[in-house]
Amino acid sequence: MPESVRRILRSPADWARDSARWLVAIVALVVPARPAIAPAGSNAWTQDAGPYGGRILCLLVHSSSPSKLVAGTEAGGLYVSGDGGQTWQSRSQGLGLLTVNDVQAVPLGTSTICVATNNGVYRSDNLGQSWTQRSGGLGSLLTTCLAIHPTNVARMLCGTVNGLYATADAGVSWTPVNAGLTNSSVERILWDVGGNAIYACTDGGAFLNTDPPGTWLPRSNGLSGLALFTRQLVTNPAASSELYLATYGGVFHSFSGGGSWELHSAGLTDTRAQALWIDPADGMHLLVGTESGVFETFDGALHWAAASAGLTDRVVRSLAYDGTSMLCGTFYRGVQRRTGSTWAPINQGLANTFLQEIAVDSSGSLIAAAGYGGVYRSADVGSSFALGDAGITVPDVRTVCFDPTNPQVVFAGANYGGVYKSTNGGTTFSLVGLAGETVRAIRVHPTNSLIVYAGTYDGVFRSDNGGGLWVARSAGMTADNVNDLELDPTNPEVIYAGIYLGYVYKTSNGGLSWTQKTNGLGASIVFDLAVDPADPQVVLAAGFEGKGIWRSADGGDTWHDASTGLPNKSIWKVKFDPFDASRAYAATQDGVARSLDGGATWADLSNGLLVKDVRDIAVDPLSFRTLRAATFGGGLYTFTDMATAAPPVRPAAAELHPGFPNPFNPSTTLAFELRGADARRVRLDVFDARGRRVRTLLDAPADPGVHRVTWDGRDDTGSGVAGGVYLARLAVDGQGAGVQKLTLLK
Repeated sequence: MPESVRRILRSPADWARDSARWLVAIVALVVPARPAIAPAGSNAWTQDAGPYGGRILCLLVHSSSPSKLVAGTEAGGLYVSGDGGQTWQSRSQGLGLLTVNDVQAVPLGTSTICVATNNGVYRSDNLGQSWTQRSGGLGSLLTTCLAIHPTNVARMLCGTVNGLYATADAGVSWTPVNAGLTNSSVERILWDVGGNAIYACTDGGAFLNTDPPGTWLPRSNGLSGLALFTRQLVTNPAASSELYLATYGGVFHSFSGGGSWELHSAGLTDTRAQALWIDPADGMHLLVGTESGVFETFDGALHWAAASAGLTDRVVRSLAYDGTSMLCGTFYRGVQRRTGSTWAPINQGLANTFLQEIAVDSSGSLIAAAGYGGVYRSADVGSSFALGDAGITVPDVRTVCFDPTNPQVVFAGANYGGVYKSTNGGTTFSLVGLAGETVRAIRVHPTNSLIVYAGTYDGVFRSDNGGGLWVARSAGMTADNVNDLELDPTNPEVIYAGIYLGYVYKTSNGGLSWTQKTNGLGASIVFDLAVDPADPQVVLAAGFEGKGIWRSADGGDTWHDASTGLPNKSIWKVKFDPFDASRAYAATQDGVARSLDGGATWADLSNGLLVKDVRDIAVDPLSFRTLRAATFGGGLYTFTDMATAAPPVRPAAAELHPGFPNPFNPSTTLAFELRGADARRVRLDVFDARGRRVRTLLDAPADPGVHRVTWDGRDDTGSGVAGGVYLARLAVDGQGAGVQKLTLLK
């Protein structure tokens, strides 16, 4: 890219910084106050206040107090609550952000807990304040479950994907105990209250051992097919030989210690049982967690009834009881408590959400994040988040975007769910089309919001009426599994499509026909694309693990590897800074990378990120060096480059005055003054709040003195632009000389 062009590309951000004090004062009038960000060095990420929730794989009510709750998460470590779930705190110092598959407390009311993780067994003697690994001798570090002897706490059993292990020294050393075990994938272990019998649930049935490390005896008579995938076993507290078993084939009942089983699933609309709880005071009262919610029985599993009222996620992985209320851990939306007969989330502080994409509206005040759990929305610049997916029936949301002309209109695309639309800023949604499709990208035309594009497993679709009717637009594509769509910001008829199989396609007629653009492209999978907002011939393509980023300087005709400095991991997203296209950002499986040369080379920018799997990045449209990162397992992070707070230096040779009138409709006049004795080259551009140039008002030599230029609220094509906030930027001899904010009322 020529240096003269690069200087122009830098100037919107440069002059936004030059006018920092003025702009902050204006922004304070039109958007909510932004949350304070702790300066952890010159460049640092901090975790946002939400969205909260996540994947809860195990729950424990600590015996010392019913208000002490412990939750194990997927890829987020351990969380502890001391107030019954009202607030949660991470307890992963020394543990790391591991997947915690099971948590068990040492009996007798101590503060000792042990966890089975994807990196072995860990022990804490202070309820998670610190941890030590106890994995010596384990044949597999992928541990799935634990059981602690009820009276001899030094004796423990550990289940792994490679069988069972026992310890007699509290986990210092482990030995295999697999004699008779015909399936080595262990899901749960139950040590009966007397410590005389152990039951193991595996992917090949149930087993009993009465004298470990003796021989395991099969206890699967009556189980077949999916029922052999056993998940949890409980005993009747009043009769130890009476057992209940949760399996993928329903709930089974035994009066003979597992000698034979009978199916007791009447009333279960989903037999994929994952978790089981039995009332310690009433052995006829049980709850089961399934892939479709919670069911309850009061007659010993003879009849089940749905018990999911208020449950915001029906995929239930764990159940617990605090002496007053039932608790459940869900796969998408964290911990939920039942009060009376109604469930409600209790996730404050539980930052384990798995996000896929983030969108910020043109004012910077509305934020929408899509992921496993649905759509999360913030109306206060990220200070708080609410689940805003009422109407979305599929909780796995892959993409979200705002209508650039109306931030109250939000689109979301779901995995096998179709396209959803909200007209109230993401509070509620309705399915508007492509039902059953996996939608990975939705893009709205920048000036005609009735035109919407969707990238799906089955190609590209276009709607010309705001999502009401969709028509396939994939002619010319030989592969149609679309991961991303990007519109040329200067000509929205030009669209690029990134394909799962490693192709890039381009259309110049709004999707009527596509041409493959893969000359030199070495990506095996194209996850994402980015188009330079000021030089649309420059395109970046993000690829699969080890394939990095590829760059084209000729509109996709040829590509070359631009991965210098990137980690050898998948690059999920790539974004240009809309105000300074010399800067680009990459969201990777191993943090964030930044380029200062338009995507040619990269350097790590992950300081402060606790969760390194970053799925998307958004540039705040009104704080030009503020980024937001959507992580896979750690919610949202915010980044602020503190170095941009240097005192502004305004060139004395030129000055851009405020527009008058402002706000305006239909036109406003901008005055600028050139000082000195010589004529110079002057360029006056108008950008929207996302940094896209919409109009060049002047690009010509100008003599010293005061000059006035009128903007009639139209773009370079003569079309009227939407109402909203715009920035006028003056450049003199290629150097930024001033920026003014304009508000068009419609």
